[in-house]
Amino acid sequence: MLFKVMVVEKAAVVVKQKNGGGSVSSKTTYIPPGTMLEVYGYANSEQTRFVAWNEQWSSTFFTVSITDCRPAY
Repeated sequence: MLFKVMVVEKAAVVVKQKNGGGSVSSKTTYIPPGTMLEVYGYANSEQTRFVAWNEQWSSTFFTVSITDCRPAY
């Protein structure tokens, strides 16, 4: 199920991108507080590992602190 999650503290995200030559590069990006993410998964805890993305960020698994996690319809 898809959920919307608000980041409540800065989260480090490793972004993997494939360039035109086929090689994969990784870089660390920091998501600022207040960013809304769409995620798969849910857990009743303040720190949860998600696969997350929005218009600015896509990522592998990362840990984010949340206060608001609700289904996205």
